[in-house]
Amino acid sequence: MSGLANGVTFGHAVDRLWSPSGELLNVQYAPINASASGNTTVVAAVAGKSIYIISMEFLCTGAVTVEWQSGAGGTVICKGQSFPASGGKVLPFNPAGWGATVAGQLLNVNLSGAVQVSGSIQYVVF
Repeated sequence: MSGLANGVTFGHAVDRLWSPSGELLNVQYAPINASASGNTTVVAAVAGKSIYIISMEFLCTGAVTVEWQSGAGGTVICKGQSFPASGGKVLPFNPAGWGATVAGQLLNVNLSGAVQVSGSIQYVVF
């Protein structure tokens, strides 16, 4: 451990975050592996909890529009964005989160076409 910030000891590796209510949350990881047009579950639903995206990266093998949703075909978290072949996105670590699912709903990626989209996502659940 090194340093002191607001009375909380911190280290160099971030594997846990504090929730706004003071709960210590484990950072979790999931692969992004979608290739079918339409919905693909990336993180399964957790009863009564929301999934908060804290970072992600992905690459598309062909031109495709990618949209992140709360629930299969549900509420849009990250509006559809079009990517060219070999395009992708990196959302760096954001402890406040890039978006969250509705409590009790899965995290879904929706593709406009049958194109391989691969990467990883880091998230917390609370």
